[in-house]
Amino acid sequence: DGTFLSVRRGKTAKEPVYTALGIKPDGRREILGFWLFGAEGESAQNWEEVLKDLRRCGVRRVRIFITDDLPGLEEAIKKIFPEADWQLCVLHAVRDALNKARKADREALAADLKRVYRAETEEEARKALQKLWDHWGGIYPKIVERWENKAYALLAFLRYPKPIRRYLYTTNQLERLAKEVKRRTKVVEVFCGEEAVEKLLYLVLSHLDEVPEGFGDLRKSRWEAIMLTRHNKRDIMVSLKQALFWDKCPLTKSFKLCIVPVALQTLVKGGGYA
Repeated sequence: DGTFLSVRRGKTAKEPVYTALGIKPDGRREILGFWLFGAEGESAQNWEEVLKDLRRCGVRRVRIFITDDLPGLEEAIKKIFPEADWQLCVLHAVRDALNKARKADREALAADLKRVYRAETEEEARKALQKLWDHWGGIYPKIVERWENKAYALLAFLRYPKPIRRYLYTTNQLERLAKEVKRRTKVVEVFCGEEAVEKLLYLVLSHLDEVPEGFGDLRKSRWEAIMLTRHNKRDIMVSLKQALFWDKCPLTKSFKLCIVPVALQTLVKGGGYA
């Protein structure tokens, strides 16, 4: 997900900063990195570079990506992490649908959309989608067609245990993160270059890792069993022993948040490592 900051590159302009947040098998939330695309904007090529950055920094196995429907992102995920599920942010899809409907219809349409993403199973959700088409297909065909065409991505979270589904069907955690970034960076009206953005964002984001509720409700053996449907146990245990550190990317020579085994690097106050 992204947030906009004012950056001076000769001239001052608002630029999106995209942040990747990960949740480990034990429930720990970690900021994996952030990227400025500058004038290039969103594209499949840029998203590919982001995902390759994550791989270079140690991310090897991803179970599910939760994102907005950003241009080129789905293609990049399929190419770099082909085994991962892709979940579209449901709440953004709901907002988009309601914005295209008449005000008088929004409450009823929202209730029918809710029946889709609050279903207990994919089968129930598909039945709710059919009812959505029966009720609204003739009135708002483009809205319903979009939900049907993207159902595979809107309903991916239903394949996961109930205690953690609420963290998987929206990008709300990243939106809260973006608000915190805004709150802590508002004292800086304009950043004098990309490096200034990276340094301040690192200081802000490095203290925001946490364990969401719900993951603690899953026994470790049960969560590992879910992960083992695609990944072997060794990969899981390695991921449980990883931590973030701040260092120069060997390719771009710019500072990046990276992941390495705790045994090799330990994050310490002040941005260094021991």
